[in-house]
Amino acid sequence: MLRKLCFLACVFVALAAGLVGQAADKKKAPAATAPEPLIKGALRHTVIAADGSKGKVFKISPEGKIVWEFKAPRCHDAWMLDNGNVLATYRGGVIEISPKKKIVWKYEVKGEVHAVQRLSDGNTLVGDPARGRLIEVNKDGKIVKEVKMTFKVGGHGMMRHARKLKNGNYLVAHHKNKVIREYKPDGKVVMEIKTEAPAFAAVRLASGNTMCSEWFRIKEVDPKGKVVWSMTKKEIVEQLTPGGKEVEKGEALMTGIQMLSNGNIAIANYFGHGKGARGAVLFEVTRDKKVVWQYTNKKDTGGVMGVHIVDAKKPHLR
Repeated sequence: MLRKLCFLACVFVALAAGLVGQAADKKKAPAATAPEPLIKGALRHTVIAADGSKGKVFKISPEGKIVWEFKAPRCHDAWMLDNGNVLATYRGGVIEISPKKKIVWKYEVKGEVHAVQRLSDGNTLVGDPARGRLIEVNKDGKIVKEVKMTFKVGGHGMMRHARKLKNGNYLVAHHKNKVIREYKPDGKVVMEIKTEAPAFAAVRLASGNTMCSEWFRIKEVDPKGKVVWSMTKKEIVEQLTPGGKEVEKGEALMTGIQMLSNGNIAIANYFGHGKGARGAVLFEVTRDKKVVWQYTNKKDTGGVMGVHIVDAKKPHLR
């Protein structure tokens, strides 16, 4: 009996020592580092984004999670349509995709397409840089209108985003030509805005001014060509990167823009052919140049070239 009691006592002591050792190990183990949040700040909307580097169009929730995506090589421009489908460009044309990821409409061209817009009459505006033109295509794929553009640099660098305006004219960002032009339907140029770096997008505001994006800044220009507001790359990088320092060239190359009904601007950020490990691929700024939110998921995204906030109560301009 005595031997049995001694054995049990030894077992108890060993177990107690083991538990104490485990507790000590837990105290010594470093705490797990919390993952960086996908959204910094307050995003209250669902966002559609065109990702040219990863070759896809995707949708993110207000929490920053990718909840839907579809393969679209070299996607530069994308929209959420009123019917819930997504309209996007790809290398070789434009596609309309259902929520169930079925292509319900397609228009093909030879070469890149950098701009698309579904018009109020149901036709679709397509930017065709290889042939230096804008075309309007009906639902049967027939070209119903063609606008020849004026430019020096053609091909890949000829244009990026293009939009048809309420007055029937067309606003086109001529990328490597470093100019934004407004064209009449007959191709006559009625307005020019010079840019210091490659131009990417332009939005006509209700005031008649034009908000423009170029690689290193965004700016608002009045009808006489005067810059009335701007935000430089330096002012953007100081808020998007830790420490406010530019580490690599691709930290802030402004691409697609959208004017929100509260006066803020949503901006897509291209990281220069994959460069730039830090910063945000999407963000929103106020007119006081403060970043409201930023989307920092560089793992699942690349060079984002188009942004469309879709669930606002009032329509946004883009």
